[in-house]
Amino acid sequence: MSEKDSLDEHTEDDLLPSPFSSSAQAEELGAVEVIHKQQVLTKFDDHFSFHRPSSKLQYADAEGNITKVVCVETNDSQLLLETFKSDEDDEHHTVLKQYHHISRSLKALRTFYTFLIIFWGGFVAVFGTMVLLFLTLDFTIFIGQTSIEEQPNIVAAIGAILAFPILVLGLAEALAIDGHLALDVYRGQFLFRSLVESEDPSENNFMTVVVSEWTFFIGVLGLPLLVMSASLLSKSDYWWDNSLLTWFFVMFGFYLIFTLLIINNEVRASLEFTRLSMMNDKERGASPPTLSEIISKIIVLRQKNMYSGYRSYKKIHFGNGQNDIEIRSLSLMEFIGLGSESLLTKITKWRWLRCMYTNLCTDDEPDGRRVHRLVDSLEKRSFFTGYNWGLVNVFFRSAAISFSAVVDGKEKISKGQFISSVLCAALGNVIPLILLVSFLVWFDSGMQIVGFLIFVYIVLFVPYFSTLWRILQVYKTVAPNLEISRNERTKNDMSTVMSEYKTKYRISELSNRGAWFVFVLEIVFLYGWPLVSLIELKNTGVSILFACTGLVVGIRHYLDPEICLQESGSLSNICKNISEYKYLVTKREQKLTDKQMLKWRTESRISEIIQDITKAGTKYGWVQVYLFLVVTMLALAYFAVSGDVTVGNRVLNSYATEYSYIDKDPLPYPTCKFGSDLGRGQPSNLLVDYAFMAQTAYLDDCVTQQALDDWFVNLDESERPTFEEQIVNDFRKSDMSSVQFKLFSFNRSTTIDDVDVVKKYAVVAVRGTSNAWDALSDVQLWGSAALFQFLRLALPFGEIFTPILDNLVDYIADLEASSIQDVSYYKSVSNFIAELQSESYDFDEVFVTGHSLGGGLAMIAGSLQKVPAIAISGPNTVISGKIFGISVEDLNTYTFNVIPDRDVVPMLDDRARMSQEISCRADLNGFIDCHSILRTVCELLYTCGSGDRPVPKQCFCDFGYDYPVSNENVPYMESNGECDAVNVDATCS
Repeated sequence: MSEKDSLDEHTEDDLLPSPFSSSAQAEELGAVEVIHKQQVLTKFDDHFSFHRPSSKLQYADAEGNITKVVCVETNDSQLLLETFKSDEDDEHHTVLKQYHHISRSLKALRTFYTFLIIFWGGFVAVFGTMVLLFLTLDFTIFIGQTSIEEQPNIVAAIGAILAFPILVLGLAEALAIDGHLALDVYRGQFLFRSLVESEDPSENNFMTVVVSEWTFFIGVLGLPLLVMSASLLSKSDYWWDNSLLTWFFVMFGFYLIFTLLIINNEVRASLEFTRLSMMNDKERGASPPTLSEIISKIIVLRQKNMYSGYRSYKKIHFGNGQNDIEIRSLSLMEFIGLGSESLLTKITKWRWLRCMYTNLCTDDEPDGRRVHRLVDSLEKRSFFTGYNWGLVNVFFRSAAISFSAVVDGKEKISKGQFISSVLCAALGNVIPLILLVSFLVWFDSGMQIVGFLIFVYIVLFVPYFSTLWRILQVYKTVAPNLEISRNERTKNDMSTVMSEYKTKYRISELSNRGAWFVFVLEIVFLYGWPLVSLIELKNTGVSILFACTGLVVGIRHYLDPEICLQESGSLSNICKNISEYKYLVTKREQKLTDKQMLKWRTESRISEIIQDITKAGTKYGWVQVYLFLVVTMLALAYFAVSGDVTVGNRVLNSYATEYSYIDKDPLPYPTCKFGSDLGRGQPSNLLVDYAFMAQTAYLDDCVTQQALDDWFVNLDESERPTFEEQIVNDFRKSDMSSVQFKLFSFNRSTTIDDVDVVKKYAVVAVRGTSNAWDALSDVQLWGSAALFQFLRLALPFGEIFTPILDNLVDYIADLEASSIQDVSYYKSVSNFIAELQSESYDFDEVFVTGHSLGGGLAMIAGSLQKVPAIAISGPNTVISGKIFGISVEDLNTYTFNVIPDRDVVPMLDDRARMSQEISCRADLNGFIDCHSILRTVCELLYTCGSGDRPVPKQCFCDFGYDYPVSNENVPYMESNGECDAVNVDATCS
């Protein structure tokens, strides 16, 4: 279409006197300059980078002066391009104005909306992590390493592994969509409004916008506030809980609508792009392609794009259109001499695959067929000049936009600015390494780890620093030679620009038959096989989730508009053809349609969807995070199935006999005297007895009784605890889980109504995390609560969501298969305590204790069976309590947790009412040492006084506590000299 034809389509109101001094400035704003009746006029066309189309209007003031205005809406302001005739000089003037018309109240409301959507995204992230864990546990069950599966089901186990790719990609896409929804809501719902609008800018379309706006307002604000009011009027104590849950499910509804709209527009764009491409390939007059033909073409394009061989180049270009210089930016593979081809590209050249691939390198195209880059197709470009240059802006520039730096000519960046940019790029990649090395040294990680890390960093970044050095040299020595004469530069207004660009060539292409073959393999191995395996496991929740996720991921993967755009070329040209086609159709149907508005709507939607959602960098970031989690979980599963979970250590404490700690603290811990007496010693030692028994749970069965005798050496033999190994072994014959615990029985003499009686007590000591099985159980039981805690901490005012966190954790736990629940550690411990309380045994009272994981299990089982539970450094259970069937009241009544300073594990979940914080005397960089059970024993002995309990030598030899003293007040050091062996390696007969 010629410029004259373009002008004739617009009325005089659409044309304004040009405010631009040159056509280059007009084109920079997306305007097209035309000549009409010897007057320079400008036709304003909206570029698709705008969120909303501009509004063109004119109005007259009280004196009859007419002003023409182009109004552009941005995130929080309006840009007004006003053209008017001045009374002073009788000339037309154009003024560009900016007004921030968004009030603080509206900003606060948008922030609140965004806040809720981000919280929903956090739920999706937690949900995804736990789903991957459940799938990992399914895998371990399929292998046959538990008593549930007597025979390994290797086929189903492989199917569970094959389910990870779709779930990882689906969860990453879900989080990317949520992130952009939050951003769109904060900006003013530009994309959401565009998605619900039709292409026809008619009154009906405006009514659609009105309905969508009211729906969003009522759903996000009106409905939750109505629920809140109803709850308050009904005197409900859970009015805030009800309001939060309403907001949560409303956000889920809007998120679901937004996702469906995105998928709908992606599919429509793919079909339109491919249809036009196929029509251009057909001869004139041929019938248009059918829907099945279009979908088949898209699938083939997708497979060819993904599985063909490529060669990529990255270059730095200096030039002004007359004198150009290019610098190759080498990748690591090129730097070490392995070429610019990927491993897949090298595989496509194998001789036995020639039947599936076509070589595209010809005499005319020696490098192969060039592939359009997304950034070029979307026409994304920005410039750094001396005025807008900023050190941080340059370093953190967006990878989604092509940037160019003006290094010579008008508004060039100065020499200092250029050199600063290069130095910042170098320092920006060195400083993270320095910080990481510093932390490793602070943590005493060892020089081997530090040296290896530095070596890997140098290998990875040498090509990058080499490119920076060459850029600097070119700028210093060659850039001045690129200058054309000053007169010529003034005449042409030319500038020397430095740009970084990538070129990608397809050198081998997958055949159509090969594309369909790979497509069938993907459907069978990545969808069909895993789905059948999950159904076989009878995990209904995960099976339905996988089936739905697979459908959505499949649609977005194969009907990818970005692939169709790369194969077709420029988005602007494609959308122009689409709008012309729709214009002709609507014109035949006697509908009034603005062709330019059609083009803008198509471009604006698709460009934002492709760049910010379909190919969002956040999606690939989440993919990397989830892949790391999957690899970690599978590694734990491997170590779990390859190790023996029943083996304990045989290292006993070495004690300083006849030496003790005297209570020196004027205010010892108020819980030094805890509960009922378990021995005939000082009452202040009783809490440390629980800590010691929690430590004993880690020992091998064959040395457990010896450890008990050494600790309770000052008790009469009749009252020393007994390790009831046979009772535990009998219970394990019918138990499915691999949790490890021990049973100690105590005989206590007491007087009741002047009658001497002997009461029998039982203490169950649960082992903490000591192998991969235990680590998987930690994540299974407390993963959701810990992640929600982190989310609550990361969000401003995140504490407001605390009342519903237990509900959200419970929703996620519903996805667990019954086979996973059957091997849950807490059920085994709870069932064992219930059996001890039965009439089969003569225990008068049962206690339960444990350290770390064992402490958490002790609190869960104690609350379930209503017995006292004393945890040492145990994870708490207030948030996660609902999935175990326990109430906060039970936790406040029956559980007690000892929490050392800086210990990370007892920070998990929220605390119940009863706990005791104790000091940790480890170095600040050794906060992991604060989790040591032996350190806790030493701290309790030192602060509360050891009484008649022996003092482990590690307390003063390794942990820095004072030396104990004898009855004659002589320190251990003066009597015994240097510390001898602090541990004893026991042997089993």
